[in-house]
Amino acid sequence: MSSKINILFVVNSMHVGGAERLAAEICKNVDKTRFNAMLCGLAGDGSLVPILEEAQVKYFKTQKKSGKDFSLPFKLRRIFRQNDIDIVHTHGQGPLLYTWMAMHLFPKPPKPLFVHSEHIDLRMEESSFPKAYLMNSVMLPATDAFVSIAEHLALVNQKDFKTIKNRITTIPNGIDVRHYESSGKNKSKMLHKELNLKPDTRIIGNISVLRPQKDHGTLVLAMKDVAQSVPNAVCVIAGAISEAKSELERLTLDLGIEKSVRFLGYRQDVPELLECFDMFVLPSLYEGLPLCLLEAGACGLPIVTTDVPGNNEFVQHGYNGLLAPPRNPEQLAQCIIRVLTEDGLSLRLGKNSRKKVEQKHEIGRMINYYNNFYERIYKKK
Repeated sequence: MSSKINILFVVNSMHVGGAERLAAEICKNVDKTRFNAMLCGLAGDGSLVPILEEAQVKYFKTQKKSGKDFSLPFKLRRIFRQNDIDIVHTHGQGPLLYTWMAMHLFPKPPKPLFVHSEHIDLRMEESSFPKAYLMNSVMLPATDAFVSIAEHLALVNQKDFKTIKNRITTIPNGIDVRHYESSGKNKSKMLHKELNLKPDTRIIGNISVLRPQKDHGTLVLAMKDVAQSVPNAVCVIAGAISEAKSELERLTLDLGIEKSVRFLGYRQDVPELLECFDMFVLPSLYEGLPLCLLEAGACGLPIVTTDVPGNNEFVQHGYNGLLAPPRNPEQLAQCIIRVLTEDGLSLRLGKNSRKKVEQKHEIGRMINYYNNFYERIYKKK
């Protein structure tokens, strides 16, 4: 190949979410001898910027205005042309919309190849799905390929959008396990000191943004039963602050468990936090393939999560975690209590979590798939 393939990833913002983190990791790790990867965040500055700068990844900020911003397609087209972009890979609905519009501003070929990834099942967003379905029915046929981050999302999109059925490739999410040490007997006491916890405190950890999808309310409700059965257990929730925080705090007060549930806000020291946890809990209502579960698994943590697609794609009940029905605080509490009290269970689940990440979700494996995928579709151009 005479020159490198220029790939531009388009994400919603420069804030660190699952889609943004995945795009940044691909930019950082793709084969630099074959690809020149860049990233465009539609809205604002955020914690993704220093990550990209440290990795020397070229990035663009289009400074999206609130609401619909019809200047973005022109800005994107300018970026495509000035940087000779060969492949555009969008992540999420906003990037899909504005890139689709930008593609229609090219009067004639050559246009960049158009790849899209969706990180959740759009049907779960009930209020917006009818509109999203209609828009995707129009936009997705214009794409050259669709990359699914999880098997269940591939099946959903094959069913919902039959015109792209033969263009779907599944590349499961992966993480760099070198950033996460397998938890053992000598666990970090950083949080014990920070929160002034007793030395024997068992920490139940959750790292996820405070939004309805993650259903932190069910976790808080579950903690009432957990606190009665395991009095030295404390639930620690780390995630970007939203209006939901005050509601959750009121709930802890109503239940009388305000000392058993702590809110840390947004944290960048995720590996260090995970090293403080005795277990990881994710009570979400729906997911794609959450990176936080992979990170917890890489740390060798036992996991309790909800039995919904995405979560149950990584967690096998009784093997590397326990599954509870969604919106069921009683069942969630029982699973948490089992992990904290049943002899040998926590260690066995944690070891298997680390093993599964190493075997199926290590970043090198994921990047090899992306390297081959981008080269394959480029050769068909």
